[in-house]
Amino acid sequence: MDSSLSTAEALAVHDSRIISVGKNDEIKPLMGKKTTVLDAKGKTVLPGFIDAHHHFQIASRTLNLMAQCHTPPHESIDDVIQVLREWAGQIPEDEWIIGQGCLLQDRKLKERRFPTKHDLDKVSKNRPVVLRFGMHVTLLNSKALDMLNVSKDSPTPKGATIEKDSATNEPTGVTRDFWNFIPIPEATDEQLSQAMEKYILQYCAANGVTSIQDLPESRAAVDIYQKLLENNEGKLNLRMRFYYEVPNMIQMDQLLATGFRKGFGNDYVRLGGVKIFVDGGMTSANALFHDPYTFSKDHYGKLAIEPDTLSLYVRQAYQADLQVLMHAAGDKANDIALDAVETAFEKYGARDHRFRIEHMGNVYPQMHRFERAKKIGVLPVPNMGFINSWADQLVELVGNQRGSNGFWCRKLIDNGFPIPGNSDATGTHPENSNPFFCMGRAVNRKTFSGKLFSPEEKISVTEAVKMYTNHAAFAGFEEHEKGSLEVGKFGDLIVVSENPWETPENQIESIKTLCTVVGGRIIYNIADF
Repeated sequence: MDSSLSTAEALAVHDSRIISVGKNDEIKPLMGKKTTVLDAKGKTVLPGFIDAHHHFQIASRTLNLMAQCHTPPHESIDDVIQVLREWAGQIPEDEWIIGQGCLLQDRKLKERRFPTKHDLDKVSKNRPVVLRFGMHVTLLNSKALDMLNVSKDSPTPKGATIEKDSATNEPTGVTRDFWNFIPIPEATDEQLSQAMEKYILQYCAANGVTSIQDLPESRAAVDIYQKLLENNEGKLNLRMRFYYEVPNMIQMDQLLATGFRKGFGNDYVRLGGVKIFVDGGMTSANALFHDPYTFSKDHYGKLAIEPDTLSLYVRQAYQADLQVLMHAAGDKANDIALDAVETAFEKYGARDHRFRIEHMGNVYPQMHRFERAKKIGVLPVPNMGFINSWADQLVELVGNQRGSNGFWCRKLIDNGFPIPGNSDATGTHPENSNPFFCMGRAVNRKTFSGKLFSPEEKISVTEAVKMYTNHAAFAGFEEHEKGSLEVGKFGDLIVVSENPWETPENQIESIKTLCTVVGGRIIYNIADF
């Protein structure tokens, strides 16, 4: 995947870096007695994939330490309740009962609604029960609500929503953008370390992902990353570039006081910068729009941070050489994020900051915003896996004008944006952790129901592969070390079951990773592939 899309027969890796690329006869003389030889048996070899937006800590926890309540396969609320009951019987009685569902599951369940606290009380009335539907919608039973002192009279935290019954004003148990306010006991370091190592093999290595740009949930995760490095002689099976969430994970002043800049760390764990929420989530109907949602003429979404505070953080990061990733899902949030970068740009001058707006391009994209973004060097980061996850429900949420066109690829690439591939993995849709699944959606534009969503935005296989290699490396300032198999770059590569360029578009997502190599070390290998 170099600039000329050249191919080669073989390569050699020494001390984790590629030292030669060429024909078999050119590489064989470099073999020594202790050389590990990987014979790809004529299969296609690609650079290791880079996932540019990944919640490694929470995905590790939700997929290994919580009940799996996704739809499919669980089609009804009774099905979900049964899964939670079974999980409750498998864990200690003093632990919270926590389940993980999928995005917009209320529109996928047979009942066409979320479970309420009364439904979750059927699991247990004496133990707190929490059911997550991504980062933005969380359900709580009566016990959990009581423990949090959530009642009809309690205040709602800024940026969050606590749903109330229209007749009694009592909380229903449905909350939006409230996850960070729930004091769920942390998993122990040992539990989380084991979950992370398991997740790396199951969802990263097995899917050809050798690097992620990570958005941890807490500072404890960063400490565990360091311990994993220490326990594995300074090497991991995954490279991570992480971003502190400001201000929930760390205060901006605290981070600035360290003097750290982007890139601080080693070949496996590096600081990227900061993540800032501008609005709520699309699937919680809290993404901030200029016009109201279809279900309420008074609901426009939720602002997660005051624009003046956001502008201050962006200027501080601009000066401190920290990359900024802004979650801005709605069109008004996009504008607020662009305003903040524009202010820093005008005050301090142009520089290669590569500030990003996560989810820009998903819903109601308009070219004038991308023209602003291009002028000030902002990179939009849409999410192609969401075409499958919730594009079917978009018109229902925001109406035909805003919901019938989105998840731009073609227009963005044609206008010079190297949009990076990503999963936004949180455990809600494990299939999105597979780059080939998301590439397939970018190429064939199929929704969960099989409809085609904005088919004019389809891209080529080459462009889809670039999203997870060259473009993702660029999005994290790592294009000189990752994204292609060239001399001097990391020896991160994968062997895949089929040649993507010879695979029908509707079968791209079925391509399997047969072998994954990080720094010249084989970390995943299907025997006798």
